[in-house]
Amino acid sequence: MVVARKIKAVIQLLRVDLSFAAGICVVVGEIVVIGSLPSLIEAILEFTAGFFISTSALILNDYFDLEIDEINAPGDHYLLELLSPLKLFYFQ
Repeated sequence: MVVARKIKAVIQLLRVDLSFAAGICVVVGEIVVIGSLPSLIEAILEFTAGFFISTSALILNDYFDLEIDEINAPGDHYLLELLSPLKLFYFQ
């Protein structure tokens, strides 16, 4: 049961929806700038770069705002119960 809770915590930590949107925005931005569709490999690489850069930024924000989040949302820091701040930093 603990493993399932940790997996759920990691998925919530990654914020896949926001990272997915960032990847899409990178590809759309290139389409707007160059005026045509990029090759499939370029689109995949650009999407992947945008996805992981966004994910990394979100995790870093969670790491450095731990004290602020405890004040603003006291019941919402359950991720710390499952993932220590050090694990959070290494996961980033």
